[in-house]
Amino acid sequence: MRRSKNTAYGLSGTRSGLLILDDFYPNLTTGFRIAEYNHYLRVFPDLLIASTAGDFRQQHAIFAKLYPDVQNRVVAFDPAILPHAKLCFLNFLNNVHHHIDALEAANLPFVFTLYPGGGFELHSDAAKIKLTRVLGSRMLRGVISTQPITTDVLRHMQCPVEVHELYGVVVNPAYFRSSGPRAKTAIDPAGRGTKICFVAHKYDPTGSTKGYPVFIEVCAKLADRYPNLEFSVVGNYGPGDLDLPAQLAGKLRFKGLMATSQLRQFLLSQDMMLSPNQPYTVSGTEFDGFPTASCVEASLCGVAILCSDELNLNRFYDPDEMIICDPEASAILRVIEPLLASPSAITQLGEQGRRKSAMLFSAEAQLLPRTRILRDAAAQEGFLA
Repeated sequence: MRRSKNTAYGLSGTRSGLLILDDFYPNLTTGFRIAEYNHYLRVFPDLLIASTAGDFRQQHAIFAKLYPDVQNRVVAFDPAILPHAKLCFLNFLNNVHHHIDALEAANLPFVFTLYPGGGFELHSDAAKIKLTRVLGSRMLRGVISTQPITTDVLRHMQCPVEVHELYGVVVNPAYFRSSGPRAKTAIDPAGRGTKICFVAHKYDPTGSTKGYPVFIEVCAKLADRYPNLEFSVVGNYGPGDLDLPAQLAGKLRFKGLMATSQLRQFLLSQDMMLSPNQPYTVSGTEFDGFPTASCVEASLCGVAILCSDELNLNRFYDPDEMIICDPEASAILRVIEPLLASPSAITQLGEQGRRKSAMLFSAEAQLLPRTRILRDAAAQEGFLA
C-alpha cells in the first residue's frame, strides 16, 4: 500500500482532528484566509491545512519565512490525508464542491463558509447545481453565511443543517494594532493633496465588476478640477486594461498586488477609497458582499469609504460612517466634491467608519464565533478540538 507523503505530519496512524482544504492559501495576498487559518492553526494544535494551489511550493516558501511556528502544518494536498481526519472545514462553494466526492468516500464530516464568489452567484443555474449537491451531502454538518442574502438563498433551498450567519469577513489582526498618527499628507482647504485609491482584485478583463472603469472616469474628471490629487490602484490592474484618459498621465499609480503588511501601510497613507462595484455586470449572476474585504481593511485604517450597495446588503453602517452611492461617475462626483472642499469631513468620515468597522470585524465578532462553531462540530463528532 502506498504510504502518504504527509506521514511526517502525524497522519499515517491514528485519526487526527481538524483538516482545512483550500485552493489558494498560503498565498499572502489572500489576507482574510491568512488571518482566519493562521488563527485556527494556533488554537487547534492538531489542525492540518492541505492546499491544492498550483504554485503551492513557491507560496509556502514565502509563507514559512513569516510564520515559521505553523508552516509545518501547511502542506500540499494529498488524498491520503482525508481518511485520517475527523472533521473538515472549507471556504467557498467551488472549493467544497471540488472535494465533495472525496469527502463522502472518506466518510469525513465537513463545515463550510458560503462566501459570495468562488462559484456562488445569484440566480445562477451552475451555482444552484453545485450548491444542491453540497447541501445534499450526508457529511454536511453546518454552513456559515456571511451575508443576509446568502442566508435567504440557503433557507429557500431548505438547507438541512444549521446556518450560522456571521456578517462579513475575517480581517488580519494587524489592522487592529495601534499605529500612531496616520501617515497621510495634510489636505489643504481646496482638497489638494488628497489621496484617493481603488483596491480590488480583477476578475474580468476591465475590472467592471469591481467598478474600475467608473473609478477611472471619476479620477479623470477630478484631475481636471483638482490638479494636485493623487490616485492609486491596488490589485492585478495595469495601464493596458483600459484606454486611460490624458488627464491621468503621470497622476495614476499602479501598485500591483500587496500582502497584508504592505497593504496596511499603503492604506494608512490614503484619505479616501472608492468602491463602485456592481453585481451582474459580466455573467449576469456575480455579486460581492457588503462591504468588500478591501473596504473593511481600508476603513480599519481610517480611510473614508465611498462605495456602492446595489443589493441593499448594508445592515450596520450609518451615512456618517460609510457613504453609499450609486456606482456611477456622476453620483460619486456629487458626493466627493463637497468632501474635497471640507477636509475635516473626510477625516471625520474615516474615523467614524474606523470605529464601526473595529466593532464589526474584531476577533470577538468574527474569529471567536467561527472557532466556537468548529469546536461544537468537533464535539458532535465525538472529539475535542
